[in-house]
Amino acid sequence: MQEHEVTIEQFAKFVEETHYQTDVEKAGKGKGYSKNSGKIVLKTGLNFTCDLYGVPVARVDWPRLPVAHVSFNDALAYAKWLGSDYDIPDYQQWFAAATAGIKKYKLRYP
Repeated sequence: MQEHEVTIEQFAKFVEETHYQTDVEKAGKGKGYSKNSGKIVLKTGLNFTCDLYGVPVARVDWPRLPVAHVSFNDALAYAKWLGSDYDIPDYQQWFAAATAGIKKYKLRYP
């Protein structure tokens, strides 16, 4: 698990080098936020360079913004491309990292 989110720029390098197409791009649609209703809606034309509303992010901002509109399968492909030192955390690993130091969310193991 990485310390920071994957940026658009990092994911773009993976896509450029491998010619990878995300699940959202293959489907031609995905879920994004509606600026009008604030709800999650189905949108067309999304890709990993779009923000949560489906608006393309300016290339100058790619190094600092996290990638969005990627599926679990896309994340696995990216981790595999990075090499054997990287993997996608399972739920317990993610939860432990997300709640580190918060006692009321302490995980109990059998």
